[in-house]
Amino acid sequence: MDVKETLFKLCKARGVSGREGEIAELLKSILAKYSDSVCLSPSGSVIAKISEPCDGYPTIMLEAHLDEVGLVVTSITDEGFLKVDKCGGVDASLLVAQEVVVCGKRDLPGVVCSIPPHLTANKKETAPTMDDIYIDVGMERGAVEDLVEIGNVVSYAFCPKCLKNGRVSVKSLDNRAGIMAVLLAIDNLKSSQNKCGVVAVFSSLEETSGKGATTCGYLVNPDFAVCVDVSFAKTLGCPGDKCGEMGKGAMIGIAPTLDYDLSLNLKKIAESKNIPHQLEIMNGLTSTDADKICVARAGIKTGLCSIPLKYMHSPVEMVDLCDIDSAAKILENFVISCEEGLS
Repeated sequence: MDVKETLFKLCKARGVSGREGEIAELLKSILAKYSDSVCLSPSGSVIAKISEPCDGYPTIMLEAHLDEVGLVVTSITDEGFLKVDKCGGVDASLLVAQEVVVCGKRDLPGVVCSIPPHLTANKKETAPTMDDIYIDVGMERGAVEDLVEIGNVVSYAFCPKCLKNGRVSVKSLDNRAGIMAVLLAIDNLKSSQNKCGVVAVFSSLEETSGKGATTCGYLVNPDFAVCVDVSFAKTLGCPGDKCGEMGKGAMIGIAPTLDYDLSLNLKKIAESKNIPHQLEIMNGLTSTDADKICVARAGIKTGLCSIPLKYMHSPVEMVDLCDIDSAAKILENFVISCEEGLS
């Protein structure tokens, strides 16, 4: 599997929270190679049964969310500009002058409006809010209304960049990087005779409610679940004690909502297999789908691997490909360890 090519394909597919159809269809087509049982849940999550458990062996859910942050159209001005609001955790201050795609009756390229500095020199500078954000698609109101409806979503434009040292920058790496890790783990496991049941889940709505993970945890009802998401990577202005380091491996979560023994097992696996890794210590909720899955039904033993990411929820999110590989190897070896009775 070509990780960079597949990752960019995943990131190109749009899937603003609640409108994840495009990325869901892409994942269904990819998973058909690994499973004869791929379905879409009522909440829009993709579920693929990779293997059935043999007698006495557990079922393991490998999970990553498929939705991305974006915007939603709330009105159209008399001049043809689109007024929008955020869908998920979007920072209005990073939107000005960005390229976007309006997902109307057909995709419309647009730009977020900005005011030339020449015309703002004498005004008090304040950070923009969503009330200041408008999108210009280059058309008059009547033409816009023929193609765009109130409630249509807006995605960041797809502008992938390959940087030095195996790093890539593109929209939606939160959480297509996590999806890539799960797919790579499944691909690595395909040649083995799995005794454990393995179910891949790519859940919807993480950025807005977590309902996809909540319902999938109930539906699949696994013995163990390992979620893969992204977390903060060290960069300028970020507190070092709350961040991981890019290129140092996946971040294994330690938190009250996670099963401590499972977390320690993931750490032990990484150490024994010489898989680059680091720990992420949290004193409460993880703010990932793991918080939803662990309370499904009577409770599910849940772990978390996170991929260090810079510039979260922006159009230029950045990861190191080796950290995706690290997460995939931890997942793969966790499944193998369960087959060997080590968990």
